[in-house]
Amino acid sequence: MPGTSVNEYGQPIYTETSASYQCRFFKKDKFRQSGVLISSDIPHLVVPLSVMLPSDVDIKKEDRISTTTEGYAGDYTVFDIIPIYGRAAIHHYVANIVKVEP
Repeated sequence: MPGTSVNEYGQPIYTETSASYQCRFFKKDKFRQSGVLISSDIPHLVVPLSVMLPSDVDIKKEDRISTTTEGYAGDYTVFDIIPIYGRAAIHHYVANIVKVEP
């Protein structure tokens, strides 16, 4: 997952960090968690791909996730993060992701 800091000119400096976590990929219920994408004046139903991550993961928008999981292999960019709370603390995160095209 890339991290960022800023140089003396205010430009981001990208760094690479890597960690392995168990996660679960899934598509959200298309009737409750979907959006509408308008492309070429034709509306399309969009069902984002999501990944469930443990609560000890340090993740931010625009981080990159790489996986070799069957059916999901490739690189993804995080565009939204939703913390899921248990009784007293964050239980896990759900990150909405989009595949990075080669």
